[in-house]
Amino acid sequence: MLKRNRLPIALLMTASLVCGPSMAWCDSLTPGALSLLPAQWKASSLAPNLDTEQRRPAHVFAGFKPVYSRHAWRQFSAKYGRGEKKLLMELDSQRNAFADHLLTRAAATHRNGYARLLALRAFAETFQHTSGSPLAVNALHTYLRHLAPADINNPVRVAPVWTMAHELAWLGATPYAVRSHMAVLAEKANVQLAMDLLRIGQYTAAEKIVAQLPILETNRVRRNALLMSQMGTVRALTRQSIVEINFVGSQMPLVNQNAQAAMYVLLHAAYVQPQPSLIRQIIRHWPHSAVHELGELLLAKHPTPMQQYRRAQLIIIACNGLGRSILRDRSFYAALNDLIAFRKAKSTQWDRIHRALAKIAIAHLIERFALPNPHVDPLADLIGRPATSASASTTSAR
Repeated sequence: MLKRNRLPIALLMTASLVCGPSMAWCDSLTPGALSLLPAQWKASSLAPNLDTEQRRPAHVFAGFKPVYSRHAWRQFSAKYGRGEKKLLMELDSQRNAFADHLLTRAAATHRNGYARLLALRAFAETFQHTSGSPLAVNALHTYLRHLAPADINNPVRVAPVWTMAHELAWLGATPYAVRSHMAVLAEKANVQLAMDLLRIGQYTAAEKIVAQLPILETNRVRRNALLMSQMGTVRALTRQSIVEINFVGSQMPLVNQNAQAAMYVLLHAAYVQPQPSLIRQIIRHWPHSAVHELGELLLAKHPTPMQQYRRAQLIIIACNGLGRSILRDRSFYAALNDLIAFRKAKSTQWDRIHRALAKIAIAHLIERFALPNPHVDPLADLIGRPATSASASTTSAR
């Protein structure tokens, strides 16, 4: 019997996903934008290995907790590696029995990482055939139950949720009723994963993930008004983020000669993709100027009310030439908070002139759409939630 490989994802994540750690080529990001971002990940590298036999542990991403530890991988390989290799020549019934044993062990262990590994391997053995679909669904929800609430912000641990739900929703081997539920879960996981990637500056991977939203936009998904709204939000935010970073990247060559360009980059480094080191680097070239003053105020950890008022003033001046964009909205929102804090401070209660000016500026900022980062967490009600059965979990994914 030939080795069974994971086909649908492999077909979807093709040669277009070529932007690797070297940042040599990214179709939507300019070189200036890439200089402001961390090394871009391949979207395909986030997907778990769903081959029948897995010979290597999951890829490790610096700065993020992995799906499971190296120790868990070594323990699994020593205990189940030989049995997993034998499955290459076995029938589906033997695969199901092996997967069922893995899920039993996952339910008994107190180590979340090891339980997630067992769930992923159980899923890999069962998701491609009809008789294994109930076990594959159980494996997916076992994985979800062994995520902590904080993991919702970790794209490395969220990515397998999307991969597994997508496979179950895509394959004809999955019963139709289950496919419709999995389509909803896959779209939620897609939105969550894309939001996490945008938050950490992985714009290329986010763009590739969001591009796959239409694949599972079924009637059941379209009837979910909240989910459709979240999908629209992440689509718009991804496009706007790429436009914004390309604009800021175009200002980078000018930061030492043009004060306005320097201010745009300062605001981006303060409120969109925080980079205090970049702010310090820029203001060294602008002593005794508004750029230096803004930079120092952006770096201030505990500014006084008057410093907050002045910072808001400089932000508003710096953004006057910007149209509606992520950079302007986030900067205006920061200025709005500074002005509100200024008016609330007891030390300013007799400073009537500045308080009146702050009140006028607050109204002006609200009219100009001073908006915070959108909060979209479609998986919040599913991650770490206990469930008594796979059927109960499936119902919760609707």
